[in-house]
Amino acid sequence: MAPLAKQARIPALLAVGLLPLHASARLAGSGAQAQAQAHQPRHGDLLSELEAHLGSDHRADTEARVARLEEALRPLFESLPKSEAGLVGVGAARYALHRTFVQLHAWQVKGLEPTGTSWDLVSPAEALGAAPEQVRGIFEARFGSGGLGLHDLSVLAASVEGLVHAETEARLRAATAATVGLDAAEGMLSEKEADAVMGAYMATYILGTTVSEATPDVVKNLVDIEIHSQYPNWGKTKRWMREVRQDVMPGARRFSFSNMTTILEEVADRYGLWQATDCKGLKTELMAMEDVNGSGRVRLADFYKAALEGQNWQFSESVEYLRQLGALDESRPDLPRLIIANYVNSPTNCVASLEYYGVHGPAVGCWHGASWRGPLAVLIVGPPRAPLRPTWWISPPAVVQPPACL
Repeated sequence: MAPLAKQARIPALLAVGLLPLHASARLAGSGAQAQAQAHQPRHGDLLSELEAHLGSDHRADTEARVARLEEALRPLFESLPKSEAGLVGVGAARYALHRTFVQLHAWQVKGLEPTGTSWDLVSPAEALGAAPEQVRGIFEARFGSGGLGLHDLSVLAASVEGLVHAETEARLRAATAATVGLDAAEGMLSEKEADAVMGAYMATYILGTTVSEATPDVVKNLVDIEIHSQYPNWGKTKRWMREVRQDVMPGARRFSFSNMTTILEEVADRYGLWQATDCKGLKTELMAMEDVNGSGRVRLADFYKAALEGQNWQFSESVEYLRQLGALDESRPDLPRLIIANYVNSPTNCVASLEYYGVHGPAVGCWHGASWRGPLAVLIVGPPRAPLRPTWWISPPAVVQPPACL
């Protein structure tokens, strides 16, 4: 039985793709919006409970993030199914957090991402990863006793975001030690040293090297050889990082560890949105291979042919893996086809895979004539726990306002 007996369970909304936040807020209508104005309990209690386990520094960091995340979550929260007390349960909370992190940072947070099953089968508290069990238990207890209001959901989002930025700090320490041989917390870096450290940090970030693996020899190999062979846009990425550094600290020539942490947190926040151009290029290439104009599908034989002929080495996933992604249309067994929207927006196209999240450009799609070509296109119809079977292409409801083409 779900934690909220009277709560409507969130339907299986999308196979992989996402609607823009402003669009989905209109889907639920005025009834859900009225519910969202219901009593929001325990505003101070949750932060106090977390402080008892994680300390005052964690509380200060979380409070600094909550207001921003609450505003980002609000439109979607208002559209979600709730209990009579205005609280969301496991499925709705997980869906809302996943959507928001993708829209804000292009992060596919582990524990929140779509898995091809019902959204309420995995608690969003799993996104807290290595946090103490007692901390996850605090959120689980709230789900068990009714769910989360907007404020408490924002606190959970802030806690996840804080863990991601703690990983940034640990990765920075490893990159600094491996690159310039300093204790990252001591001394000042020159502009040249700062760029070298940022390059080492980003190479481990993109290639998914863990902090414990980032020894000087490993990092040197990544920077000198691996990143160039595995990531064609490395030169462009380094130029972009320098631009971010200059945005965050214009005119600076010396950099402390605190300065570098601030810069690289900004890099982590912006990177997924910046590299979304890669996803758009991938979508354009696949749309050019459509079997029938407007179908949103590519014959699997054509998909693999592009890899075999060297047009795109990336098109190499197995049939079984594409099936698990929900990116394979097998409605005609003699003519399996790739579903473009689900493939482009799937975790397989994450550029980086880290401890808490993978980096993926935001959902890519646009209106073309009377049809939507993008992540809304493949909808799942059926009971909430039904297996995901994305096997048809339809137009979205008229109430959704079309965003500009990406």
